[in-house]
Amino acid sequence: MINKDINERIINVFQNELYANKEDIKFIKKHDGGMSNLTYLFSVKEKKYAVHYTEKDGLKFVNRNYELSALEVTKNNPYVQKCVYFDKENLDLRIYEYIDGESLNLLDYKNYVKEVAESLKSFHQMNKFDYDYKPFDYLTKMENEVEKSDLNELYNESKNVLLTKYSQLINRPLYPCHNDAQPSNLVLGIDSKVHIIDLEFAANNDYLYDIATFGNLEFKYSILLLNEYKKDHTKEELLYLILWRIFINMQWYLVAKQKYHLGYNEILNLDFNGISYFFLNKNRELIDLIKEDKILDYEKEVLKNA
Repeated sequence: MINKDINERIINVFQNELYANKEDIKFIKKHDGGMSNLTYLFSVKEKKYAVHYTEKDGLKFVNRNYELSALEVTKNNPYVQKCVYFDKENLDLRIYEYIDGESLNLLDYKNYVKEVAESLKSFHQMNKFDYDYKPFDYLTKMENEVEKSDLNELYNESKNVLLTKYSQLINRPLYPCHNDAQPSNLVLGIDSKVHIIDLEFAANNDYLYDIATFGNLEFKYSILLLNEYKKDHTKEELLYLILWRIFINMQWYLVAKQKYHLGYNEILNLDFNGISYFFLNKNRELIDLIKEDKILDYEKEVLKNA
């Protein structure tokens, strides 16, 4: 269901900003999940809209200025979901055109890496955004907002591995990136294109970071996507891909830990403490691949079994 006050506010926006008649505005359902937003599906006559609402504390985890910058640059990109309303004052409510199709996380998405590569290449080839992602600055900010005991042995080992290549990572070329291109933010439309949604982390970054985020549940999908996106990649690029995946696991660990401490289990009906360790524990295998110099063997095995 939907909170009465939020429902009334959304209806007012449809009426006053999108010029819809009140009797034509219908709440359809609330979507489950979502690490930052409450997401609702509305319709106005025959047209559907995805409405994203962020609780006040949720704004700690995103930079809406990133999203505003990205929406301006991507407004003519055929692969990106179109925004029709953005509350620039409160930054907590956005309305997007609904994309008819199926979220990739509900499909066997290894079958769609070609389409994902096509969409991401289109994204990366646009004009740059107004903001750089600066991932290590973000990581430091998140470290300062969790409890000291959360920075455990595996977290610190992961960070030490990253720091061995810190200068190389932060000096890689920057492109417009989504920075959360996991399958749940990619929709296979009825037009057979993979559409990109939710630009709240979009900013300039290393394109390999986007490919690394695609392996959010299993890193092998990042390997498959890299081989579709750039077949002639080097061992060094493969190493950077793994390092960014280690970084992303650390980042989601910190985000989930903070949400756990803030009581978001009840707000979003998710086990954020469990989610935090789900991500961090994945780093054990990735760190071992680097230390044992088995990254090429791992890639070969993934491609063999694809």
